[in-house]
Amino acid sequence: MEKKDLLKLPICSVNGENIYYSELDAVYNIEIDNYYKENPEDKISTEELKELFFETFYSLIYEKLIIQQAKKEGVTISESELQIEKENFKEKFKHETEYLIALDDKGLEEKDFLEKLKEELLLKKMLKIKIINNINISDEDLKEYYENNKKFLTPKKLYKLKQITLDEEKFKRFSNAILSKLKKGANFSNIAKQYSIDNYSQNGGDIGYYPIDAFEDSIRKELIKLAIGQISDFIKFEDKYLLYKLEDVQMQVEKKFEDIKDKLKETLKEQMYIDRFYNYVEQLMDNADIEFFEENLEKIFSFK
Repeated sequence: MEKKDLLKLPICSVNGENIYYSELDAVYNIEIDNYYKENPEDKISTEELKELFFETFYSLIYEKLIIQQAKKEGVTISESELQIEKENFKEKFKHETEYLIALDDKGLEEKDFLEKLKEELLLKKMLKIKIINNINISDEDLKEYYENNKKFLTPKKLYKLKQITLDEEKFKRFSNAILSKLKKGANFSNIAKQYSIDNYSQNGGDIGYYPIDAFEDSIRKELIKLAIGQISDFIKFEDKYLLYKLEDVQMQVEKKFEDIKDKLKETLKEQMYIDRFYNYVEQLMDNADIEFFEENLEKIFSFK
């Protein structure tokens, strides 16, 4: 089966409405492109790609549920709202022809595009009604958040570190050789580039400045023992082995509440939005009739 045939397959039904692989594939490819724009040096593993696939899949299910609920509750998009959004989209193009070509590239006629645009506006409006408009943050809320998170928000001591990460196999094969080379004065950055499996390896293992409280207890206990220039022993963390070199320690003046109040408000608002969003979609999921088309999903994964 060719990809063009796979794209026509329904992959799940949400309260009787199908989601097609073509919808998922379009969003999934955008997510991958965005990831590489933000992380040009990274390589996404097969497991990470699969995780991204299902995150994207579920985001489409959530969107479908919210749009369905909006229609059920009588939330509507006016013709003027739709036309304003259409004109905003068309401003990206110099000529009408370019706009129509862009729709054709997406495999859409204008009426289909406008229907999708209406659903996007319906989604935004419903999220505003159900979540955004109900987020109210008082100064008391902000002060409580500041006090509870002060050691993370205004760390007094920052550690500049370099890191080498090994998996089980590399640890067994190379850990002794790495420690031996470093004890003899080998350059930590060169060793990181040669052996480390994490995303910092190309930068010689340099992970930058971090507050000590950002690390797990097992790592933190070892880091606080280090003097500048010293290297830790390998630390087992989950299924990896980590080795650190302390490059520098900087003291930082504690930031006062009033100086970071606006930034705190945005951070707290974002956290509250995420919590409330997932609580809301969880309620919708609990009352939804969702059927996954396993056979079609297997065809897609076989093709990949």
